[in-house]
Amino acid sequence: MGIWYTTREDVILALNSTDNSINARKIDSAIESASRSVDKLTKRRFYPETKTKTFDYPQNSLSYRLWFDSPEELIEATSVTSGGSTITSQEYFLEPVNYGPPFNRLELNLGTSASFDTQETTQHQIQIAGVWGYQFETTAATTLSGSINASQTTAVVADVSDIGVGSLVQIGTELVQVTDKAWTDSSQNASALTASASSVSITGVTGINQFETILIDSERMLVTDVAGTTITVKRAVDGSTLAAHSLNADIYVQRSLTIKRGVGGTTAASHTSGDTVNLFVFPAPIVELTLAEAINTFKQRGDAYSRTVGSGENQREATGRALSELRKAVKRDFGRVRIA
Repeated sequence: MGIWYTTREDVILALNSTDNSINARKIDSAIESASRSVDKLTKRRFYPETKTKTFDYPQNSLSYRLWFDSPEELIEATSVTSGGSTITSQEYFLEPVNYGPPFNRLELNLGTSASFDTQETTQHQIQIAGVWGYQFETTAATTLSGSINASQTTAVVADVSDIGVGSLVQIGTELVQVTDKAWTDSSQNASALTASASSVSITGVTGINQFETILIDSERMLVTDVAGTTITVKRAVDGSTLAAHSLNADIYVQRSLTIKRGVGGTTAASHTSGDTVNLFVFPAPIVELTLAEAINTFKQRGDAYSRTVGSGENQREATGRALSELRKAVKRDFGRVRIA
């Protein structure tokens, strides 16, 4: 599972899928394919990677300028060495200085005596350690509801309204990827509900958040609003069946996360209950295109890649014109072009 630019839940919501459990693996595959298609289209990677990368002596007429060829781009450098010698942060510039990150090249400060050392060969002489990728932006999403050590692969959080399967999150300095979600008992109990789509108010509950999905008996419901101790829900979501529920039925929430630890070259570590969980933010057009590509792939697979629109004499192959325009816009605005 690579890094995804959208989540399983967002694709299911966009598809208005009524068969969540059966389609989950197909949806995941479509998201993986879509995310890598976006990488290829833009010649970039939009996820961060902490790593030391090795480069040859600059193969151009300007020996002080080292280009990072696609898809390598630098967000932050922590150390630069050449021929075993350290080049300090005062001895180089990351460019374009007025627009980065991402930075597509490193230039030696010509006001210093720094140089790239070729030693006996021009190969593999330069090492740059740092965070590689397009950007590193996060937003606070929730907190841990229990401590975890460096080897645990499940974590319970206080709110999953912004977190889905595929989300990249940061806890401390560690990046983790959510690979699945499971139900936990919210310790709250429901007021009685009838088997009617208009029976949408649950009273006397606390700690349930807007846009979380809850489970009562076997019915899933989406929380659309919270006012005091009353929550409003959309009934029978994710293909579940509308049903009546008795007073004091248990309310479950998908707050137990299965996580892949130490993602993107970070180090798995212990974290304490109450620690902030930050959601990694990808550029909105990248998310939108990944979502569109995943939906297109999912639907085309279902139609043996022969999806049509219209009927009778008006039936024709679906052109995907809107998707094509979205691809063009993303390539124009995010596609990487090297300017020597």
